Amino acid sequence: MSLLSFQDVYFREGGKTHLEGVSFALEPGERLVAFGRSGSGKHFLLQLAAGILMPTKGRIEPPAPGGEALPVGWIPNEGGLLNNLTLVENVALPLVYHGLLERSRAEQAARDVLAGWGLKNEGERRPAAVGISALRMVQLARAKLVRPAVYLLADPLEDVDAATARLVRRVLGELLSGEGRGCIVTTGSLASYLDWGTRFLFLRGATLSIFKGKESLLSSADAEVREFLE
Repeated sequence: MSLLSFQDVYFREGGKTHLEGVSFALEPGERLVAFGRSGSGKHFLLQLAAGILMPTKGRIEPPAPGGEALPVGWIPNEGGLLNNLTLVENVALPLVYHGLLERSRAEQAARDVLAGWGLKNEGERRPAAVGISALRMVQLARAKLVRPAVYLLADPLEDVDAATARLVRRVLGELLSGEGRGCIVTTGSLASYLDWGTRFLFLRGATLSIFKGKESLLSSADAEVREFLE
């Protein structure tokens, strides 16, 4: 059973078609890497998958029992955190908001996750007081505690140092371990994902091309795809 499926999806905004006839499914255990140039529609695809936007035409389905939406871990490239809350409070917020845990237990769970990822001393600081690497880990921690079936990540390795990039890849491996989970990652650079992605989604001119794996991608004669491989 698919975790998420796009069925002939169109999305228009500002008088422009950003996605046109896009169809694909995310299966359990898959790591889909969506790539393309700036403005190719990657951002809209991820927001549609998260339910933040609705398609102009077509269907996006999480075929869970009863048609209920499966939990989604939305991890934007920037923002998404409240500046008037500490990092611990930001991580705990979805648990408290949805009534999954009472506040003190939610915040302790947040502290435990951050400490495990080397941020024990950062938890009481506010987002404006820490760097992008710490913020990226806070976003991951917040998604982790919701226990989603689907992780949606916008350029998670962009603007972080090499050590944080290694940590993010390790954490993603932990988050996706076990059955029934999958993720979609967007990127403008393929180098860090060639050995990680299970399928690759190339967005160009509002349309989608799907490559079944690394070898399929490397053997492509498409000039624009080759640019991302160089």
